[in-house]
Amino acid sequence: MGPLDTLVNNAGIMPTGLFSDEDDTMTDLMVSINLAGVLNGSKLAVRRFSGRTGRIVNIASLAGISAHRGVATYCGTKHAVVGFSDSLRLELRDSGIGVTLVLPGLVRTDLSAGSGTPLWVRPVSEVDPEDVASAVVDAVVRGRDKVVVPRSLGVLLGAVQLLPTRVRSRLERLAHLDAAFTATDSDARARYHGRILETRRDNV
Repeated sequence: MGPLDTLVNNAGIMPTGLFSDEDDTMTDLMVSINLAGVLNGSKLAVRRFSGRTGRIVNIASLAGISAHRGVATYCGTKHAVVGFSDSLRLELRDSGIGVTLVLPGLVRTDLSAGSGTPLWVRPVSEVDPEDVASAVVDAVVRGRDKVVVPRSLGVLLGAVQLLPTRVRSRLERLAHLDAAFTATDSDARARYHGRILETRRDNV
């Protein structure tokens, strides 16, 4: 297919629910897709780029630099993608291969369908897939290392992370943000979880 210039590691799933109730299959799938998929894709890209320039784009999430009830494993995999991408960038610094980390808010796809995000916060926390795609293209063209989509949410989240844990938790409860992934639309989430398992069965 010719030379490879850019690889975008974009595959990801986000089952929701308390970790203690999480099915082992869902746990394994999140680690396999969200983390191992990025590791494998990046390794193949580095080998394909050998001797020439290129860019690896890893789609993580703002959940990779924060924490939320109801998506513990998802947050864990995205934290790992953030750490991996930053470390890989250091390893490849003198090779001509760049690594871009993209941190979107909640993307309006089936992945986030039925979430309990309060209505007042959705305009600043949710983004369309096209917004993320545009940010990826812009980052590749400009050679940027890290991109937050939307940028304003990254600034807000950074400020919140500076607060003491107890204060931050209290504010999240008052704003009903702590239940965004636990007080969900059960039917919408069940349909999404069913699609994940159905896709797995089809690919086994």
